[in-house]
Amino acid sequence: MTRGLTTAARDASLAGHVRVVLLVQLDFDSGTTRVNSTERTISWGGEDFLGAGNLGKVSPIEEGIEQQAYGLSFQLTGIPAEFVSLALSEEAQGRAAKLWLGFFDADMVLIADPYLVFQGLIDTLDLSLGAEAAITLVAIDRRSRWEQPLDRPRYTNADQQARFPGDLGCEFVSQMADKELLWGTGGLGGGGQAASGGGTGGGLPDGFGSGDPNTLGP
Repeated sequence: MTRGLTTAARDASLAGHVRVVLLVQLDFDSGTTRVNSTERTISWGGEDFLGAGNLGKVSPIEEGIEQQAYGLSFQLTGIPAEFVSLALSEEAQGRAAKLWLGFFDADMVLIADPYLVFQGLIDTLDLSLGAEAAITLVAIDRRSRWEQPLDRPRYTNADQQARFPGDLGCEFVSQMADKELLWGTGGLGGGGQAASGGGTGGGLPDGFGSGDPNTLGP
């Protein structure tokens, strides 16, 4: 996968020894959480991605030509205590999730720029408590919302009445879908000649506005 990578990142991905890092951003109501798969904080794009240890398992990222939603799941293991309380208290479904793939150079410096491999919405977030706390998060592609009904007003008379009782702005909207509109079939009077006339080329073409729908109209 070299599509969209910078030259330096592409070269690093093709090297004999590849040093990979995953960067995750989760937008919760209480704030944005940024972590990475190493044990140290990584600064990139003006933001700090906290070292969360091993990100655990990340499912393969799928893509295809079919118009369908794709998703992924990944597990945060060995997470700090504040992340445990976050998972217990946050309403995560529908919040934005991003995953970048980055590379280090020989000096373990992040190579610009990490590649955005996934951008979607959090579907489920489960917490497992034991000897080591773990968060399993499933994120889905934004296209998953295509098949969901829109939870917002529509330009219909019923919705308009619900929001503004007595308003008639959308009264005839339903009729417009199959309404046949005739345009250019009304006569202009005077045999279709412009009132000012006025010399060669001053009038309208013969038949223009004659009232015959088979003749030339505007």
